[in-house]
Amino acid sequence: MPECLHSQGDHRGFTLIEALVVLAIVGLTAAIGYPELERSFGALDARRARGEIVAGLLEARALALRTDRAVAFAPIPQRTGFVIGSGPARQLPGHAVVTAVPAQIWFYPDGSTTSGTLTLTTSDGQTTYAVERDLGNLTQERVSMTAASDAANSHA
Repeated sequence: MPECLHSQGDHRGFTLIEALVVLAIVGLTAAIGYPELERSFGALDARRARGEIVAGLLEARALALRTDRAVAFAPIPQRTGFVIGSGPARQLPGHAVVTAVPAQIWFYPDGSTTSGTLTLTTSDGQTTYAVERDLGNLTQERVSMTAASDAANSHA
């Protein structure tokens, strides 16, 4: 009598049910984790945008001091980036939007500025930058989306 090729205790591989259960668990884990991952990327883009605004303002001031000429810092018309002097437009990461009052902030060779306020709106909140007239000092105030919604709910 021929011997059986597979003995009862010799199992290799997975059954279809086992594979489906594993796929369901992986899918459920991905569905739960995806929003948090997306939020993390949004926060990273917001941090990079804040850093680029500060670096741009400091660069405009340094360029005015170095070249002995007035240099403007201005948001581009689409408000998704900015330009320093006659340089190329610089896009901000993510869906960041920047506005300025006045429309341009001028930095002068003596270190002074026209002064102004920039507002950067990102996925995690708003940051306001104030450029002082005399020395071009920069201050910033950040309001996160959660703090803004908490404040709005407390006034309601």
